[in-house]
Amino acid sequence: MFESTQKNKRTFSFIEKNEKIATQLKISIALIILVVSLLRGFFPILLEGLVDAKLIYFSLSGSILVYVLTFIKASNYSILPSRLIYILLLNLLFYISWLIVDLIGEVNVFFFFALAIFPFLIVIYSKVPSLYFNRIIFLLTPIIAGALIFEYLLTNGYILNGNLGFDLREELRAIILTETHAPSHTANPFNKINGTTYRAVGITGEEHESASILVMLSVFLLAANNQMLHLKFRILLLAMTYLALIATASAANIVMTIFASLIVIAYKFISMPKNSFLILATVLIIIIFSSSYFPSFIDFLSIPFSRLNNLEAIGIMFGQQLESNFIDEFIGLIVGHTRQLELSVWGHITEIAYFRILYTAGLPAFIVTNILWCIPFFYLCKADEYTREKMFAYVAAVYAGLFTLAHYGTLLRMTNIVLFYSFFGMSIRMYVLSTDFINNTKVDSTK
Repeated sequence: MFESTQKNKRTFSFIEKNEKIATQLKISIALIILVVSLLRGFFPILLEGLVDAKLIYFSLSGSILVYVLTFIKASNYSILPSRLIYILLLNLLFYISWLIVDLIGEVNVFFFFALAIFPFLIVIYSKVPSLYFNRIIFLLTPIIAGALIFEYLLTNGYILNGNLGFDLREELRAIILTETHAPSHTANPFNKINGTTYRAVGITGEEHESASILVMLSVFLLAANNQMLHLKFRILLLAMTYLALIATASAANIVMTIFASLIVIAYKFISMPKNSFLILATVLIIIIFSSSYFPSFIDFLSIPFSRLNNLEAIGIMFGQQLESNFIDEFIGLIVGHTRQLELSVWGHITEIAYFRILYTAGLPAFIVTNILWCIPFFYLCKADEYTREKMFAYVAAVYAGLFTLAHYGTLLRMTNIVLFYSFFGMSIRMYVLSTDFINNTKVDSTK
């Protein structure tokens, strides 16, 4: 077993920062894309009255898409393992075939882009030094979480009296969203202000979309090590993300956060039990302390979980009563194109995004996509202990993102998909460079 020393860590940090990287311009563009995709809701607010939100989002998404397309050519694959390159290209080929068939009806273009083109973001972020990437993540996390916490307090009357805060939030939300949405609220008899607790929706304008971002960020923070960010700052950011996540009342995403976090804790507790316990204890203290200032908030903590007892809601999540036969459902699963062929009813109405992707893509393309999604876990299992330590936080964030497909498919939206594949790309980068570093160190030690 390779025992890393402080000297080796510094050496690896130097190598990772300076080798197999893109040009400074491309690194800057990659980081700007990450910031813009996560904070895109600010642009309609800043340009309110001048440019329509739909046009802003279309322009941003189109620009990112065009940039990603330039990385499909073979000359950009130098850092990627050959197995990953083949799967990326095979995935693209399957979805090109899928797109040709989809032309018979209303083409689901963004679905094609999300599953065929945006995976090439892996290529882009595999060449970004982790130092720069981590700094952007640690900078954006308090902005995203803080906006949700502030909005919750504002909307529910803790900052402005009466409905003034709610009216202001809805005014801003109307600017951010391209379609009209009903107010996001949850009945809360403990709220003495108006008997209703309004969910925080964040700068995305939708609570589930903001929540799925927080799932990835919180799990990444929990899985990160002290070399990435000091323990005190990680604890503070974790507490903010958990409070913000609860403020969205997105039950499915909260449950997936707990599930992913338990996996991370179990993995890390073996090697660092003291740190794991300290993080959990401190975060719980901060949440309880914060709750004491807002009487209805402590009761609001239970609302997402009480919604899990709602059998009607669970029934809708898994799909309503089917009006088609087994053969049609099976054929629909194999061939996909749910909207065009209308073979599957369940694949069209279920709220489990993972199955909606299956019934839209069809089984062959879906299998290739899942093979692609399994790559980080495959390399994590294959890696030595030192390499696993370097890549674990990024891999944990990737699968936390995939867990959000248990409900709404917000992972495939622009606000989430760039973050998801950026974590994916970083996990590959850490695997390749750390493995090379270990192999070269072993060779040098034998000389």
